[in-house]
This record gives sequence, C-alpha cells and structure tokens, in this order.
Amino acid sequence: MTDWDTYAKLGILQAVIDPSDNQGFKNRLIDQIQWRLIQEKLKKSKKLLDFGCGTGRFAPRITNLGIEYTGIDSSENMIQVAKDIHQSPILKFIHFNGVEIPFPDNSFDTCLSSGVFQYLIKEPNCQKILSEIRRVLVPGGCLIMDEQVSLSNQTSASGMLVLTELDYKNEISNSFSVKSVCRVRGGYLSKVSHLSFRVAKLLPWAFDVSLDYLAQREIRKIKKVSSDYLSTMKYYEVLIESETK
Repeated sequence: MTDWDTYAKLGILQAVIDPSDNQGFKNRLIDQIQWRLIQEKLKKSKKLLDFGCGTGRFAPRITNLGIEYTGIDSSENMIQVAKDIHQSPILKFIHFNGVEIPFPDNSFDTCLSSGVFQYLIKEPNCQKILSEIRRVLVPGGCLIMDEQVSLSNQTSASGMLVLTELDYKNEISNSFSVKSVCRVRGGYLSKVSHLSFRVAKLLPWAFDVSLDYLAQREIRKIKKVSSDYLSTMKYYEVLIESETK
C-alpha cells in the first residue's frame, strides 16, 4: 500500500508524479503534458472539486481560469503540504476519510481526479466513491480522470492496479456516461525529451523555454502510435471525460 503521508515530504511534484525524479525536469514535463489536456476540458467549469488533490499542483492554474477550487485528500500530510505551498485564501484544501465527501449534493459542476483511480478501480470502496462524486456534482456534471492504463500487464509503481481502458469504462458506467477517452502520454518519453533533461542540467533556462513545445510533442507522439506499440509499453496515460447520468 502506498504511504502517501510519507510521499508528501518529497514536494509538490515529486510527491505525486515520479518520486525518483530528483532533478525535477521529468516531473515538470509530465505535469505540463497533463495540464495542457486537462485545461481543455475545463472551459465550462465554475466550481471544481479536485478529488485526491495531493499537493494541489493544479490549484493555482485552475483558479487562474476563473474557477472556484476545492481540493480534498485522504492524506493529512498532503493537505498540509498543499496549504503550506499555496497559502491562498481562495484555495480550499480539506482532509477527508477517502470515501464520504464532506459536501452537500450538487455542490460542484466538475470533479477532477489525477492519478487516483488507478489505485481504486475494482477495489471494494470504488463504487461508493464514484457514487459520492456523482452526488456532489450537479446534474450533467463532469468527471475528468487522468489515469494510467496498461496493455502489457505492468504498472509504473507498486500498489498500482493493472488496468485497461475498458476496466475504467466498466467501473465508471454505473454512475457516469463516458464521453471520451484520449491518450495523454506514453510510459516512455521520447529521446528528444530525455536529451532536454541532460541539457537542462547545464542550461535550466533553455528547458523553461522549450517545456511547452516538448509537452505538445509528447502528446502528438502518443496519439499516432498503434495499439501494438502501446502493448510494448509498461503503461500509458489517458484522460477520461464522463458526465453524470
């Protein structure tokens, strides 16, 4: 079982993406890839619940879009780190028990969850959690999930479930209608990206300038690959958009 309270000590990105990335360049690229696709789904959002918010890495960018943000997490340390990092009165970070969401019905129009349900799908509490998310969303509310899937029967971390796109769809379908599933990135970043990490050690400013270009390049790459190639990867990442039934 993943000890998220311990991971929280690693910092804003290392705690929730790749804990082995001590330089931080890989995590910054993955974060940028994810954000580019997530923000496209938030154009109609007004009040968002970040389910399993971790360190709240998306919070400032979400509020910059004019969206009211609330993050919840079952790890007390993650919530404390989020509060310490962001220190903003308009950002709400709340600890909860991991199942019952402490808000009334119809409190949000959007729920975002990144890297959470890859630990929960097929688990005993999963349907209860999905039902709770549906409860706090308005009719027609949107659930956006950024998760890992695998065709190779492997995962990127211990404690993570081996799941396919169909596994997510089947579990979600009891409470939500799946609107779209799009690929986010592959488990292997390109040679160009890895070269940029080496250059960044000497010229950090060059990485800053090229970050968004590298993110777009990785997104284009994963959209072009075949299912056969996906099966050779340890995992790949997808963005699942659903709405309440």
